[in-house]
Amino acid sequence: MAPNFIFPPKLTALEDDHDDDGSLSANNPPEILSLRPSQLEEFVKGQFYPPPIPQIPSTSLIFPLIFSPSKQASPSTSRTKRSSASRSRICSIAYFSLVKGFANLSPTCKFNLVESLRSNLSVLLPNVDSLSRASQAENDDEGSVLDRIASHRNAFKIYTFYLIHVVLIEESNISSNNISKVAASSRKKLPINSWHWELQRGRILNLIANSLEINLSLLFGSSDPDENYLSFIANLATSLIREIGRSNPKDYVKDTVGAENIGRFLVELADRLPKLISTNIGLLVPHFAGESYKIRNALVGVLGKLVGKALKDVEGEVSSKSNRLRTKQAMLEILVERCRDVSAYTRSRVLQVWAELCEEHSISIGLWNEVATVAAGRLEDKSAIVRKSALNLLIMMLQHNPFGPQLRIASFEATLEQYKKKLKELEPNAASESILDGISSDNDTCNGDGEVDNVDTEVVSKEHPESLTDSCLPHVEGGINQEDSSVPDLGNLEQTRTLVASLEAGLRFSQCVSSTMPTLVQLMASASATDVENTILLLMRCKQFQIDGSEACLRKMLPLIQNIGDLAALEFIVGALVSKGDITASMISALWDFFCFNISGTSAEQSRGALSVLCMAAKSSTGILGSHLQDIIDIGFGRWAKVEPLLARTACLALQRLSEEDKKKLLLSNGSRVFGLLESLVTGFWLPENGWYAAADKAIGAVYAIHPRPETLAADLVKKSLRSVFNCSGGEMSCEMTLTMIQKEKSKKEKLDTEGQNVQNNSTAAVDASKDNSINAELGIAASEDAMLDTLSERTEKEIVSLVVKGYIYEMAMRLEDEDDRISNLAKLFFHELSKKGNNPIYNLLPDMLGKLSNVNLKRESFCNIMQFLIGSIKKDKQMEALVEKLCIRFGGVTDGRQWEYISYCLSQLAFTEKSMKKLIESFKTYEHVLSEDSVMDNFRNIINKTKKFAKPELKSCIEEFEEKLVKFHIEKKEQERTAQNAETHKQKLSSLENFVAAKNGEDSSDSEIVEEAHIYSSS
Repeated sequence: MAPNFIFPPKLTALEDDHDDDGSLSANNPPEILSLRPSQLEEFVKGQFYPPPIPQIPSTSLIFPLIFSPSKQASPSTSRTKRSSASRSRICSIAYFSLVKGFANLSPTCKFNLVESLRSNLSVLLPNVDSLSRASQAENDDEGSVLDRIASHRNAFKIYTFYLIHVVLIEESNISSNNISKVAASSRKKLPINSWHWELQRGRILNLIANSLEINLSLLFGSSDPDENYLSFIANLATSLIREIGRSNPKDYVKDTVGAENIGRFLVELADRLPKLISTNIGLLVPHFAGESYKIRNALVGVLGKLVGKALKDVEGEVSSKSNRLRTKQAMLEILVERCRDVSAYTRSRVLQVWAELCEEHSISIGLWNEVATVAAGRLEDKSAIVRKSALNLLIMMLQHNPFGPQLRIASFEATLEQYKKKLKELEPNAASESILDGISSDNDTCNGDGEVDNVDTEVVSKEHPESLTDSCLPHVEGGINQEDSSVPDLGNLEQTRTLVASLEAGLRFSQCVSSTMPTLVQLMASASATDVENTILLLMRCKQFQIDGSEACLRKMLPLIQNIGDLAALEFIVGALVSKGDITASMISALWDFFCFNISGTSAEQSRGALSVLCMAAKSSTGILGSHLQDIIDIGFGRWAKVEPLLARTACLALQRLSEEDKKKLLLSNGSRVFGLLESLVTGFWLPENGWYAAADKAIGAVYAIHPRPETLAADLVKKSLRSVFNCSGGEMSCEMTLTMIQKEKSKKEKLDTEGQNVQNNSTAAVDASKDNSINAELGIAASEDAMLDTLSERTEKEIVSLVVKGYIYEMAMRLEDEDDRISNLAKLFFHELSKKGNNPIYNLLPDMLGKLSNVNLKRESFCNIMQFLIGSIKKDKQMEALVEKLCIRFGGVTDGRQWEYISYCLSQLAFTEKSMKKLIESFKTYEHVLSEDSVMDNFRNIINKTKKFAKPELKSCIEEFEEKLVKFHIEKKEQERTAQNAETHKQKLSSLENFVAAKNGEDSSDSEIVEEAHIYSSS
């Protein structure tokens, strides 16, 4: 068997003698520095086909025979084996010399050497699997198999060792000469004979990574592994962590692919080697201050893995335990702080990590409420992905809460009050001290992370093997159901303190979740489908744990099912529950008891509600109503219908929902009675006026649903209705009135004919009236103006029901901010449905609505909310790009600064792509004159900041130039305005000064005239 190769700590260690352990070494390697370049190239090429040379001692470094660079198959003859062995020994020492002097090799020699090592290792890896098959074969000699395994193991370690040192030597050489910057600047144009190290480095590292995926247990075994090799692999991970920690965080801003790969590597490493990462986490924490959100996301995931794995085991010495707890507390504080990260992706990732920790039960009770408060606050985040993660976190916290399956506030308050009294009895001297503060301070001094003291928990767990939640639960229920029951005696002051602290934490958690109900109601009206879906899931979980206010919120969820009202939504839900079998026979029986007034205190409204639910259930299971047909007839059309008019309507609906078999039974037994009742509903007057129409409508529907010939009964109903109108004094009066009108019309016609007025200027009715013997002359205006009446009727009907969209749609948009929530919600529903029609009409109507809303007296906040909602309904990139151009053109059509601000705000709400951003830059001339407004400039800054985050490097440079251009024009326009204002002010001052001088001159002239007149008068 060949000597074993022991992984050395460094390359030069191979030159030492290893006679004591018999391991491989590289004695007397050739000096390649003394060779000329041509000789060196020949020397490197000779490693592929080396010439035979004298024998080398057995302790020298050799390669396995079957993986000699010259031959890669096992020779069959002993002569070939000896020749190959000699060449292998020479190659081993030659490789050592070349790797040692790798920095001094020419690019061609480097390439040939790396390709030789890499190709040999590539051939070696697949043959390891063949070894496993050979070891399982029965006809193979065990000794030969062991020799081959040892040979493969040596070759594997030698190739890996040399390739890794090639990487280390080349990287060290690049760092020392600062070549990395030169390579980056001259990447586009490289010399022909240049050494493409980046490409070779990737190939080498990929090959080494693949080598770790093979069956290494076959080569190394589990009894005597190579500790140096294992240490070498572990040091690779540590070196990579240090290299990542030393890198400049700004480098990851542009290299998004590299940041993503590094992030995945760190998270995977933290999952597999959490303790290794925990000892080097200080090197990575500074990257939280970097601009790359992908790196921050990865570090958040790393902290989550460490808290859940590396720091979960707190066994050991007291000092080590204290250090771990402090480290864990610091990591948890970072996770809480990162919930307020500037990037929505990072905030979302932090909440996801908290959910994972919650699922792994890694969140202490002391930190539980702080996390719940953070999650509740993130429900109002502006980003949908953050809201989704916050909702999922609250769902997970409810599912894994340590406080029990019932989280009613009243339950915790009642039980907490009892145990506080018990604690005061056990600790009379500390009655005035806050229980929670005392326990929190004790716990902080013990473990530093807000957890309940382990000593106290151990005391409780010894007497109560179940969890703290389970031990608290019976007392909670007992405190509610039996107020006078005595509190169980725990017998220990510390146990009582722990229990009181847990109850107070549970109370705060219940209050925190309950306080989110108004926000959840708002989220159900969100335009984001994920908000609505996850909100419903959270509300269902809240209802399961009996959170206060959850039931009322669930009722507000019903209109979301069909968007046509609560009853239709409820009908859909009940039908789905019946189909799934969730509504049992006992529930149906209870509903019948309510309908039949078998339960004392049942009102007519409750009876109608029970029958309504039964009708909903009958839509999925038609046989439900057949067993109580007589009750439906007696109660639905009896005296209770006068008390609750809608009960008759519901009874008619129940008749429509009968199965075909039940309809036949009804016709045979009570058909005539039922039709008589339905007829009385339509033609009778025993129902109140406000309930008659609804009942009559369903009664007619019931007639057509169950009558074998509904048209005959319908004809009788129509005849009776006609007789009730025309067979009375009112009908006679109508006839007399019609006759009088005809006579007046005939008299008017005769008068017109006699006087001979202009017939051509008269109406069509007057022309027709000239025909004395015509039918129109006999019937009068009623028949002669039928055509005109039909035309007017059609025109009037169209004017009533049609909506001129462009003219009035802005008024509908104003209803989005109506004070009445119902009107506001209906307006949102209208625009939501409108956006689904065709090619989204909102896109075409938006510019017109913008102009109309800008001119009306509307608050800025209301305008912003309306436009934000409308723009949010436009999803297509092409429409967004076209809107950019349309809005930019509108800048030139208005002169009001307020409208400039509104247009720029609408631009800032658009989702910019690369094309739309280029259109905005190209349209600069259309809005350069409005950049003097500060509000307009702020909106453009928002656009730039938003697009910078996700822009590619090429586009990002264009955006930066565009930003500089905007700032420059903004400053210039402000200076021009300031200069114009100063000039106007100066002009006004000059004008006022001139007026003053003119007035002064006028006074002086008048004074001189007075003096002259006085002088003349005195002289005379």
